[in-house]
Amino acid sequence: MKLCLFDMDHTLLRLRLDPIPVYAEVISQHGFKVDFNELERAYMESWDLYLTRGFEFPTDRDAYLHCAGHTLKLVGIEQDDARMAEIIMRRFEATKSVDAYGDAIATVKEIRACGLRIGIATGRWHDPSSDLEMVGLSSYLDVVYYSGMLGTQKDAPEYWMRLLEREGLAAGEVMLIDDNAPAVTTARATGITAFRIQRPDSPIPSPDPVDLTELTALPPMLESL
Repeated sequence: MKLCLFDMDHTLLRLRLDPIPVYAEVISQHGFKVDFNELERAYMESWDLYLTRGFEFPTDRDAYLHCAGHTLKLVGIEQDDARMAEIIMRRFEATKSVDAYGDAIATVKEIRACGLRIGIATGRWHDPSSDLEMVGLSSYLDVVYYSGMLGTQKDAPEYWMRLLEREGLAAGEVMLIDDNAPAVTTARATGITAFRIQRPDSPIPSPDPVDLTELTALPPMLESL
C-alpha cells in the first residue's frame, strides 16, 4: 500500500451547521411555512443536482447558491427566492462552516508516519484547499483530488482510473476511506481497497455495510493488509 485516500465531508470533516434548520429558520422569518420532511427531501434533491451539474459554475459558492434557490423552488417558494438564497448562504458564511472530526488529524498523522502518502478524494467540483487549510489538515496531505480536476463524480469508474493514472499506481497500491456507498463500491470494482465509514452525525445514511464508524479503528486494520 502506497497511498491512503480520504473523502472529505462526513469522513474527515463535519458540518458545524445542520443545513435543514438553517433553511427552515430563514423560510419562517420570511413568512412562509414548509413541512420539515418536504424541505429535507428538497435539499437532498438539490444536493444531487450539485453532484451532477456543479461543474457548470465558476466557484463553489455560485454552485451552492444555485442549489439553495433550487431547494426553495422545490418547496414552492419562488417569490424573492434569489434574495432568500443569498441570506441562507450568508448564514453559513457567518461562521466556520466545517471542522475536522476529533479523530481526523491524529489518524492522518499516524498513517502518514507509517510511510504512506496521504491524499484527498472528494466529489466536490471545486478546489477544496481553503477548507482543508482552515481545519488544519493541509500540512498532512500529499495530494488533493476533486471532481472538477478529474471531470466526473466518484461513482464513475473514470474518477478512479484517472486518479490512478495521475499517480502512476496500480489499484492494489491504493486505499480509500469514504462515507459514499456508491463511491466505495466503484472504487472496489477497480481493485482499490476501500472502506466505508458511517459517522453517527452523517445526514446521508445508507443500508450498505459499514466498515468504520470512527477513524481510530483504521490504523489497526492496516496491519492486516
